[in-house]
Formats: sequence, structure tokens, C-alpha cells
Amino acid sequence: MLQTWFRGLLRLLGYTARASSSKNYLINFCSRKIKSAEKEPGLFDRDSVILLWRLLVVLLKQNGSIVGQDIAELLLSERRESNTSNHGGHDAEETITNTASGPVKSEEELTGHFRELLLYGSTKEALEWAMSHGLWGHALFLASKVDARTYANVMMRFANGLTMNDPLQTLYQLMSGRQPAAVTLLFIIFIIIIFIIIIIIIIIIIINCFQPVA
Repeated sequence: MLQTWFRGLLRLLGYTARASSSKNYLINFCSRKIKSAEKEPGLFDRDSVILLWRLLVVLLKQNGSIVGQDIAELLLSERRESNTSNHGGHDAEETITNTASGPVKSEEELTGHFRELLLYGSTKEALEWAMSHGLWGHALFLASKVDARTYANVMMRFANGLTMNDPLQTLYQLMSGRQPAAVTLLFIIFIIIIFIIIIIIIIIIIINCFQPVA
């Protein structure tokens, strides 16, 4: 049944490519379906229904041809509209807050930009954005799907971002097979202390040598 429907849809798209009047009629039909679904808040999985109708509109407009960027634009526009409807009641409050304390991006906004970069295929930019804005969960997961070297670099950057006296940094660096920065610092301090002690001993010996014998 489903395969038959898809075959019929493909034939339909092939026909509309040769008949612009029929294509316009079908686009208007899909648009009416979208508006109808938007007015039915109780419709099961309404967002998915609207998204499918919009996908059909894109396919019809482009004569059955679609690329990854078209899908990305479609998903992002759907996401923006959903966020607008969900947070519409808080716009005034957010505006006052942003005016008073400056534009501070929430975690949702940061994740949204990360999502956009990924949907547009900008993996490196998305990874750098996630690390620069503290989205380490997303950064580590994405890096693990790129390659081992990228994952190791992200892990090292995450560990180095912790304070030097944090035991977690020492633990993570040890587990990564690297010499912990805290251990290196302690070793340097130890060497400096030993050097100071040696200098003091030498000074004492020199002073004793030049003292007159009673």
C-alpha cells in the first residue's frame, strides 16, 4: 500500500513538471492542508504532518528535485516557528532582561546555532562552537563520530579547561596517558625549593669560612 502510494507520488511529480497549471493547483492544495493542520492543535503529531506537507510543496516547486540544503532550511524554519509559538508569552520579559543586562545567549540558543551548523554540514565549525560555549556533551559526541584524533583533541581541551588544582583534571590527564599539569607544576616547585635550600647552605658555608677563629 505504502509503496503504491510512493510510486503514485513520483508519477504525479513527473506529470506536474510538464504542466505548470496542475502544479500550482497542487501547491495551493498542500498550502491549504498546512493551514488546516495549523488550526488543529489536537491533531496527532501535528508538527510532523505540517512538515510533510511543506516537504511536498518544496518537491512540487522544484519538480521533484531536492538537496540537503533544502531539507536543512525546511527543518530550521519549522524549528524556529515552533520556538516562536512556545516562547511567545515570554518575549516581553526576555526583551527587558536583555536590555538590562545585555544579550546573553541561553543554552537553548547556543544549541540551536550548533544544530544549524551541523544541518548545513559545517562539522568543524559546529565542533569549535560547542567547545567555545561549553557544550561539551555535544562536542565529545560529535568528535567521537569524526575520528580518533579529533576526539583525543577535544578530550584534551576539555581536561585542560579545568582548574589546575582540580583533582578531576589530574585524573583525566592520567587516564589519557599524559603527565598531569599539576604533577609537572609540583615537580617544578620541588626543584625550586631544593635549589633555594642548596643556595642557603652554600651561603652559610661561605659565611662560616670567613668568620675569624676565636
